[in-house]
Amino acid sequence: MSCPWPVGTHEEDDFPCGTRNIDIDSDPHIHSHVPGHILVNYIRQLETYTGKKIRLKDGNEAKELLSKVIKKWGRAHHKAQLQACLNCPKANWDLFANKVNEKLEKKELKD
Repeated sequence: MSCPWPVGTHEEDDFPCGTRNIDIDSDPHIHSHVPGHILVNYIRQLETYTGKKIRLKDGNEAKELLSKVIKKWGRAHHKAQLQACLNCPKANWDLFANKVNEKLEKKELKD
């Protein structure tokens, strides 16, 4: 399976498979639809709505929530790329969950 994310010069570490260099110049929306970004933004909105701090317990929860978010938020032209991440054999879901939680903690410290 080849990765459907366009290769470019922007280094991005918010993928379940680790760091990738993606092309953010050809599509202005692609950066906000990187799996880690979309999941962090969704969780932040849930926290605002519920008033509760939300953190991922493990990689299984991260993968399951990302799947739900893709159904709700994924733009039509990015759904296939996000879906490919769910099926990626290189994905380390526990590491991905930790990265998402770290990003959520950094935002909390800034507030």
